[in-house]
Order: sequence, then C-alpha cells, then structure tokens
Amino acid sequence: MKSISILKHNLMRAAMTLALIVTCATAWADITISSEADWNAFATNVSNGNTYSGQTVTLAADITVSTMAGSSQTNSFKGTFDGGEHTLTFNYNATADNAAPFAYLEDATIQNLHVNGTITTSKKFAAGIAAHTYGTTTIRNCQSSIVVNSSTSGDGTHGGFVGVEENGTLNITGCLFNGKLLKINNNTDHCGGFVGWRSSGTLNISDGLYMPAALEEGETWIGNNESATFARNNANITNCYYTKSFDDGTHFTGQGKQPHSITAGENVTNMVISPGSSTDTYNVSGITAYSNGLDYGGTLYYGNGDNVSLTLSTSLSESYFYYVTGGTLSSNGNSYTLTMPDADVTISAASNSNITAISSVTDWVVFCAAVNDGHDYSNETVTLTGNVTVGSENNPVSSSYYMAGTSGHRFKGTFNGQGNTLTFFYSATTDDAAPFAYLEGATIENLHVNGTIQTSAKYAAGIAAHTYGATITNCQSSIVVKSNISGDGTHGGFIAVNESGTLDITGCLFNGKLLTTNGTDHCGGFVGWRNGTLNITNSIYNPAEIVTGEETEVGATDTYTFGRRSVDNITNCYYTRTLGTAQGKQRHSITAGENVTIDAIALTGTSTPYNVSGITAYSGGGLDQNGTLYYGSGDHVSLTLSTTLPEPYAYSVTGGTLSGSGNSYMLNMPDADVTISIGQGANGGQELTVYDGTSTNAYVPFYSFYADYGTRSQFIIPASELTDLNGADISKLTFYNSKDNY
Repeated sequence: MKSISILKHNLMRAAMTLALIVTCATAWADITISSEADWNAFATNVSNGNTYSGQTVTLAADITVSTMAGSSQTNSFKGTFDGGEHTLTFNYNATADNAAPFAYLEDATIQNLHVNGTITTSKKFAAGIAAHTYGTTTIRNCQSSIVVNSSTSGDGTHGGFVGVEENGTLNITGCLFNGKLLKINNNTDHCGGFVGWRSSGTLNISDGLYMPAALEEGETWIGNNESATFARNNANITNCYYTKSFDDGTHFTGQGKQPHSITAGENVTNMVISPGSSTDTYNVSGITAYSNGLDYGGTLYYGNGDNVSLTLSTSLSESYFYYVTGGTLSSNGNSYTLTMPDADVTISAASNSNITAISSVTDWVVFCAAVNDGHDYSNETVTLTGNVTVGSENNPVSSSYYMAGTSGHRFKGTFNGQGNTLTFFYSATTDDAAPFAYLEGATIENLHVNGTIQTSAKYAAGIAAHTYGATITNCQSSIVVKSNISGDGTHGGFIAVNESGTLDITGCLFNGKLLTTNGTDHCGGFVGWRNGTLNITNSIYNPAEIVTGEETEVGATDTYTFGRRSVDNITNCYYTRTLGTAQGKQRHSITAGENVTIDAIALTGTSTPYNVSGITAYSGGGLDQNGTLYYGSGDHVSLTLSTTLPEPYAYSVTGGTLSGSGNSYMLNMPDADVTISIGQGANGGQELTVYDGTSTNAYVPFYSFYADYGTRSQFIIPASELTDLNGADISKLTFYNSKDNY
C-alpha cells in the first residue's frame, strides 16, 4: 500500500467521506510525516478523534515539534507509529497534566523511534512517549533521551517512556532510557524510570536498559521517595539492567539487575567472554539481547544469576585451578560457565599446593583449596606471615574459594596468625560465612580477624562457622557481621556453632559488632550455639560503639553475651555491655571521692599475657587490656592511696570490702562501681551530748593559771544555741585562755 503525506491524507479523507462505499471498500492509506507541519496536522487529527486505528504512521525525517497527539482516551492514537529510526525532538512547556508527544495511546504500537528534547512542567504525568496508555499497547525498539524538568511538589508520576498505564497490557521491549528526570525548585518524587505508575492491567518490560545521562552542574535528580527504577506498582521485568537505581530502598525494590564486570585477575593471560546467541537486535536503542544479558554499544551487561560463557587461558604450566571472587564457576574442558553474583567478578588462577606459609590473598585461596579438596593439615602448622586482605569493603568476595573447610573436609591442624591480621570482606546469601567454614580438633592462635561479613543467611562468625572441638587462643575478632536474616541467625563473634567436642576459647577479645537490618536474634557474643562443651577463660566482650545511622545490634531474644545455650565454664571474663542475657562479669570502676587521690590501681596474683588480644590475665582476678583494667565482683584489687590519714579518719567505700593501712589497701570488689571516700575511723563517731544549763564558770573553759594534767573543766552552753551542730561531725576543738599573760 502506498504512503501519502498527512496533508494529502486530510484532503483524501474529506473526499472519501462523500462516498461511503469507497470508505467501506478501501483501507486508509499509510501516512508519512516529514516535517513539523505534518506532525502538527497528525496531532490535531488525533486530538479531534481520528485514531488512525489499523494504519501505520511513519516518521520519514528527524523533526522538532511542540504539539501533543491525543486529548482523551476516546481521542487517542490507536494505530502504529513507526519512527523509521528517526528522532522526534519534543520540546514542551506544560501548564497542565499529560505532557508527552502522545498524550493518549490505546491499542497502539510505537516502534523504531528515538525521542529527544525537554519537557518543563509544574504538573503531573510527563513522559518521553505517552502520558497515558490503554488496551494492548506496545513500545518496541525505542530510545528516550527526553529530559523532564519538573517543579511539581511531591507526586509527579512522570516516566521515561510512559506516565501511567491505565489498563490492559503494556509491553515495552528492547528500549533504552538515557535521558534525565530532574526536579527544579520543588521536590518532585513518585516517578518511574520507564513507567510512572501501573494503574491496573499488566505491564511487561523486557530487554531494557535504564541508563540516565550524567548530571550537569546545577541539575538535581527527581527524588527517589516512592520512585522506581523501571515502574511503580509492579511490573514483569525480564532481562533488564540499570546503571543507576531509582528506588528509595523500601518501595518497588529489586527491579532489573545492576550490571557487573568480569575482569581477568592474577595468572589469567586471556579471557574471552561469550554471551551466547543473540535473541534479538534493536537498532534504534542500540541493544542486542541475549538469553542472559545485553550488549549496548559494545559493552556487555550481565548481572545476578546470569550464565556467562568464558574461554580462559593461564600462564601457569603445573597443576592449577581457576577461582572467582563471586558467583559459581563450572568447567567443561577449556570452556567455563560463570553464574554471576550481584557483584563484579575477578577470575584468577593459582597452582595447587598444600601451602603452609600464607603471605597473600592468593596464598590464602590456595590454602582454602587444599583444605576443601581433602588435605586436612593434621599435625601440621600453617602460619600467616603477613597481613592479608580478602575482598574489599566496596567489593566483598562471595565465593566459597575464600573459605577453608567443607562439611566433609575440615581443617584439623594449627593455624598460627603470628600476630598478623586477616581482613575478611565477604557477602553471603548462603549459610556458613567465616574465614574457616569447618574446624575439627584444630587450633587457631595468635590471630587478629578484621573486616565485614554481610549475610542474608545463618552461621556467620569471625573465625569459624562450625567446630567439632577446637582451641582458640590469643585471638582478637574485630569482625562486623551485618545480618538481614529475620529471627534466628546463630551468628557468633568467634564461632557460630560448636557442633560437638570441647571448644576452648582463652585470652580472646571481641571488639567488633553483630548488627542487623531485619530483626536478627538468637546469637552469641563469642559463640552462636553450643553443643558439646564450651570453656571461655580470660576473655573480654567489648563491642565497638554503634555509629548513628548504622544498623542496630542483633536482638536480645535468645541471645547471650558470651555463648548461647550456656557456657560450661566461664572464668575471669568481662563485658562492657551485655548482648542479650549477661554472662561473665560486668566491668566496674573505682573512683576517688572528695579529697581522695588514688595513686595506683593494680590487679593481683600471677600474670599471663596474650599479646594479640592485648590481654594480661591475673590469678587474683581481673584483666588488663592494653592498659585498661577489667575487674568485677569478687576480684581483689590493689590500691595505693596518696595520704596516710590521722586518727580518727579512715578510707571508706560505697561497696565491697577495703582493708589495709597507710598508703596500701586491698579492695574486694562488689558487683557495682565503687567510690572511695574519707570517713570516721574506729575512734570517730562518738557522740557529744548537750544538756540544758544556766550556770557558768568564772573562767571559760578554765583558768589557765591552774591548768595542769589534773585539771578538769565543764563548759556549759545552752542547747538552744547549738542547733547547727545537730548531726554534724566535730573534727577539732580549739580552747583559748580566758586571761592574757597566762
């Protein structure tokens, strides 16, 4: 069927209305738009009731317009608009709702169109293609580079392609948004990257890319409050990606996938990424779709759950293996399939080795691989010869390659940290996130563990997820666990679960944090759950302070300060704040009261140092952690006080028992803070009894000429004049002679 211009079409339509038989027998001709005048005539026709149902309108040139097509659902465009790979630049200053090239679409198709331009509006429902859609409407192979400048206060319901899908089914396929949704003056929000609102019906978005352009100086994004990356109020989103999320973290989350990179790491000399066979090519949007992922402009977009085919080669000649920072890597000969995590991935290669000295993250991976492949290191010692960092705060690893031990292959040797730090950044969606997933009869000593574990599952811990008997000595866990599992997490500062046997933890400090974003509880400051026997000695639970705006501490329900399901023997252990149910001793203070100076406070008995945790334990009770003393109920604390008090004065305490003399004292601590003051001694506390009387001596209180060792005197003052002394202590009496020269 031939195509005619919109102006010629209007003349033909007028003639054909004079001959209804021609109208009934002949289909409307397809329409071509080549100029702004053509568009204006077309838009006016639609707004006046010509829906173009059954017709195709083709854009034959790049044009710039400022007129909208359609005025209501009745007067909406219902045909096919083929952009012909051309650009429609739409510039519009709106003083009413519904600013878009097509104000209304119903049962329409918009395809092969690039929309550019700027919409400035103080109202609602602005969009790159249509303000409202009805019925079965399809937008395919389109690119919206529209810039919406909105001064609407609050709910704008603007969209990169569509303002509101009112009903029916809206399909958006193979489309790119690379425009901008901006606010000016007021705080516009409640918008969608593709669709501002799905009112009812079905919304399907597939093979799409939300990639807004960068802000220029002075520009501000529309607010993300109740906004959505692709569409508000739910949509079926398939194989879609975004470079910038647009949700507020609470409403309409989880739409599309964030694209991630795959990078060749250590010992990988060549890497070919193959997304597989393409399923469709969209030349206007520039998107090529694959069964897993998209290609836009030569850049591959793939994300969480996508399977990516790889061909790898390495410089290593001996027995080697490939490992990834996240996801799952499976092999089929020289070909590999990477199931992507929700993170960037680095692929590296390493030689197989039963390594016993670890100085790098590669060494750590080789060690983990050896354990996981069945070398349990029984009767062997593995040493950490330097500080090693696994992952990073912004890009944590999420692969089991970085954890030592499986349920069938447990580490059974000695791991000596030699005072070095293993920093462990890990993101987990499955159970058992810890540097050591499984220990059996193992010893972990002289190790500092730092870093962050983010998990949506159970059994995260600073050292080991599961132990079947183990010894943890002179270790410090500064690990931060951030858990979003609801309820029972069974996380622990050192160990998640002691499954059986005896777990001994000695001379250890926890100064990390156990945090939650989703009400995690059922945890332990040291051990998340105890089977078998649990002994904790000479240790401190001193969690770091929680920063304002950070996640909250795990809940108190079935949570314990040191170990869940009780601790068989907890000896000389202290806490600075409880985690759930208190265990061990609360650290208390000793304070000098008025006129008291404490020269020294010291713990008593034989000392045992633990240099990595910084703890020195004393047999008389109490701990010194890098100069900070920990003492509590029943501990004997040695005090040196600066002043030797005269009779009848003595030092007194608000609790406990103080013994000693001169400057040296011993305080047996109560379960409370203690203040030391000066009070009456054994000769103090005597009463001065005052009697009423009226007689006086001639000499007051006595005649000093006759004063000698045998002189006795009575000094009578009426009691009514001594009321200010009632209940007071008299510390000194001074007598004066009644006459001069004596």
